[in-house]
Amino acid sequence: MKSNIKGRKEEGDTMNASVESMLSEFQESGVKDSLKKLVEDAIQEVMKAERDQFLKSQRESGERNYGNGYYDRQFNVLGMSLNLQVPRDRKGQFRSSILPDAWRRSGEYDELVIKLLAKGYSKEEVREVLREAGVTGTAVDQIASRMAQFMKDYRTREIGEETFAAFMDVYHAKVRNEAGKIVTYSVYLVLGVDFEGRKTVLNLTVREGAEDLKGWNEVLQNLVERGLSRVSLFVTDDFRGLHELISKYFPSSRHQLCLVHFERDLYRNLPKEDASSIKEHMKDLKTCRDAECGRKVVGEISEFVSKRRASYGKYIAERAENYVAFLNYPREVRTSIYTNNSCESFFSYVARNERSLSYFSSQESLDTTLFVIASNLEEHWEKHVNSAVKSHSYRLRQIFEVQFNGGE
Repeated sequence: MKSNIKGRKEEGDTMNASVESMLSEFQESGVKDSLKKLVEDAIQEVMKAERDQFLKSQRESGERNYGNGYYDRQFNVLGMSLNLQVPRDRKGQFRSSILPDAWRRSGEYDELVIKLLAKGYSKEEVREVLREAGVTGTAVDQIASRMAQFMKDYRTREIGEETFAAFMDVYHAKVRNEAGKIVTYSVYLVLGVDFEGRKTVLNLTVREGAEDLKGWNEVLQNLVERGLSRVSLFVTDDFRGLHELISKYFPSSRHQLCLVHFERDLYRNLPKEDASSIKEHMKDLKTCRDAECGRKVVGEISEFVSKRRASYGKYIAERAENYVAFLNYPREVRTSIYTNNSCESFFSYVARNERSLSYFSSQESLDTTLFVIASNLEEHWEKHVNSAVKSHSYRLRQIFEVQFNGGE
């Protein structure tokens, strides 16, 4: 029994170290503003729920007391100066248990915030953390519900009707389930780039099991339900059936298969002595002047591959339009849209956090890691747009109008 407790403690220490590492990385990268807001909002939610429960208890005991706005307070936690609005009541009797004096040392408060982030706002585990912090009774249920809603609101926010490009990919994460087994979860990611070059997370969906079309169907349906109706270009890897699924929901959109993945597949499926030829063919494709030129190069690649593997060569020929879709756009933006490396860049942050423990302690922990990463990157992206897309915005919109409305 003692060894089990020790194991849980070591795992908890490792998880906290993982979260601390993640926070440190975001702070050093200069994109911590949205993380600060996340922590501020989390603490605000707890304090608001505490005051609501306090006033409810007073009314039930026959006392007449009401909320009386907020007062401002600054507090340092995790190296950030938080600007908090502390709830008040008219009688001046309410004291939040989540603020000092409950914590005499700032390190203890840091530990609370780290636990809340690491636990992922799941009701059961937030209850556990808050009980340890001295918050008791039905207030814990109310707080946990608010924290869960906080996460849900982010995932269901409305998105615009149109965007220039959508990049889609999946990351396979190892997660410990409720039975204690380490299983695979798939993180479905859709990144959008609008006509001003602004990047945003359009969808983050976590599902148990490997990548499948059912998962992608759920993702695409979610995009439509949240308002997205017109996308000029989708960029994905060559997952079987995904092209048909995209066409079902977005029939007028173009679909570009990632050329980086395409090149890797060629190297993997052909003899090593063909490497130099593959490299030359791919260089020719990436530098084509237009889609017609691209089709010719893909035809040459197909013929070259068919001499080694006829079925694979035929497969490439059938997907020619998906290898040259990027050539319908201005030359200056093409390097941004013939690969979905932007998704891989996002997933590199996830991988760094997973490596510290080799798996995520729960789906909620994975969810929160994704939320923190997305929040911080979106803050970063607001200040760092795709300059090539922005500078060619007018031309891209012209292409878009012809694509969806017809005519020049």
